[in-house]
Amino acid sequence: WKKQYEEQVKTNNYWLDELSTAWINDEDPHASQTYLAEVGALTTQDVKDAARKYLDDTNRIRAVLYPAK
Repeated sequence: WKKQYEEQVKTNNYWLDELSTAWINDEDPHASQTYLAEVGALTTQDVKDAARKYLDDTNRIRAVLYPAK
């Protein structure tokens, strides 16, 4: 997430999307500047807890990707 964010912030499209979304949703346009701190604060336990809460075994599929020949 961090690497992807660091690459995206270098593009005009990223900032256009961020500012447009903030304006449309009447949100603080500076909110995206705390992204790295928020991601850095995540722990493996946070991810596990979210997975238990939101990922339900009844709505699950298994996909296998085979290499191209």
